[in-house]
Amino acid sequence: LHPSKKTKTTPTTHKTTIMATPTTAETAATATTVPRTRDELLAQEPKIDAALKSFYSWWVPLRQQQQQQERATAPTASSTVNPWTSQLALSCTRCLSKAINSHIMAIVPPTTRRRSQKRNNHAIDQQQTQNVNDELQSLVERVWNEQAATPGTKLTKILGRASLAVAWKSASTTTTEAEQQHPADNVFIHHEIKAAAHQNFQSEKHYKVEDEPLLLEFLDAFEQLLLWQPQNNNGNTNRYGPDAVLIWSTTTGQREELARRASQRQAVAQQRVVQEQARQQAQLLAALQPPPSSVTASAAASSSLPHIEELTPNDDNDNSDEPDASSATTDVKKKP
Repeated sequence: LHPSKKTKTTPTTHKTTIMATPTTAETAATATTVPRTRDELLAQEPKIDAALKSFYSWWVPLRQQQQQQERATAPTASSTVNPWTSQLALSCTRCLSKAINSHIMAIVPPTTRRRSQKRNNHAIDQQQTQNVNDELQSLVERVWNEQAATPGTKLTKILGRASLAVAWKSASTTTTEAEQQHPADNVFIHHEIKAAAHQNFQSEKHYKVEDEPLLLEFLDAFEQLLLWQPQNNNGNTNRYGPDAVLIWSTTTGQREELARRASQRQAVAQQRVVQEQARQQAQLLAALQPPPSSVTASAAASSSLPHIEELTPNDDNDNSDEPDASSATTDVKKKP
C-alpha cells in the first residue's frame, strides 16, 4: 500500500486482520483476529476440507495407540470397545463433511442473540465483545447461507475455521423435558450438525450400531479442536485442545510438527514390523522342532521293552539242517 493520509488515520483496530501471519504455533491455533468482511471470511486458511483430512490423519494413529495401551493395562474393560480402524475413521470424516455441506444456518436477530447469551453465559458482559460477536455472527450467517444456496458449491471447500466455529455454536439445540428423561437415546439430537452426521453414518455401507459411540467420540474431539482457545483454557476440560495447531494452522511450525509426528509413527510402525517378523520366525522354528515331551516319552518306551538277542547258526554246521546234538544237550544242562 502506498502511504497516504487515509491510511495514517486508520484506527489501529483495523490494522490487525485474519490474514496476519502468527508468530508462534500457539497463536496460529487461535482466532485472535476476527474477519470483518466477506472477502476475509472466504480467504481464511486452512479450509474445512483440509482441516478434516488433517484431523483424520491425526486421529487414527492417536486412538489406535491409546486403545493398544488400554488393552495392555485393562484387557477385560477394553475388550468390549470396538477398535478404531482407518475405514471407520474415514466413514466418520465423510459423514461429518456431508453434514457441514448440507447445514443451513438459522438467522437470529442480534437483540435475541444478545439476550440469550446474557441468560446462558454471564461471563459475556463487555459491550465491545458483544458487538464483535454480533457482527461476526451476522457475517457468517449471510455468507454461509449464500454459498449453501449456490448449486454445486461445497462449504467445506471455501470456508474456514471462523465460519465453522460460528455455525457449530449456533447449531446447538435446546433440550426438551421428554429428552431429559432419556438422555442416552438422544446423544446426537442436541446439535444439528452432529444429528445430520449421525443420519449419514446410519446410511453407510458398513454401519454397525456398536460403532455409534465411536462416532460421538470422533465428533466431540473435532469440536474440542475447533472451539479451543488457549486464553480460555481452564485446566483439563479440553483433552485434545492443545493439538488444534496441527489441524487449524498453516504455519511452518505446524508443518514441522506434523512431519515430526509422521516420522515417529513410521518408526513405531517399523518397530512393529520387526517384532512381528521375529515372532513369526520364532513360531516357525518352534514348529520344526519336536516337542521335548514326545522325545522323552519315546525314549522311555524303548527302554521298557525286553532285550532280544539274535541267534546265529554255527559256521561248522551251515550245510546241515539238523542241529548239533552235543551242543543242544550242553545248552539244556546249562539253562535251568
